Amino acid sequence: MLETGESEILAKLERAELAARERRLEAQATADRILDDARLSAERIRAGAEARIAAELEAFRRRTLGEAAREVAEIEAAIAALDRQRGPEGRGPAAPDHGPGFERAVEAVVAAVLGETGPEA
Repeated sequence: MLETGESEILAKLERAELAARERRLEAQATADRILDDARLSAERIRAGAEARIAAELEAFRRRTLGEAAREVAEIEAAIAALDRQRGPEGRGPAAPDHGPGFERAVEAVVAAVLGETGPEA
């Protein structure tokens, strides 16, 4: 009878061990599915984030280039306006045409100031 009792106990222990093993395998399979789902979700999130980042960078690049192009156009317009205000030699406002007498008078004043008197100086 002792043998029968022991064999019953051993059978119960084996069934309990088998049930525990099945629960562990089921738990491991569930954990593996959860892990796979998490990996797929992370990959989708990463792919979505990369696409959003690329789109934002492209939009930023376009805005920046557009702003730079507008600034360049403004600067070029300002330069053109300044060029129109300058004289033919580009040294400031266009001087009125005073004629050859005025030019000779200016040369004489400059010569006098520099201490040059006459052609021999």
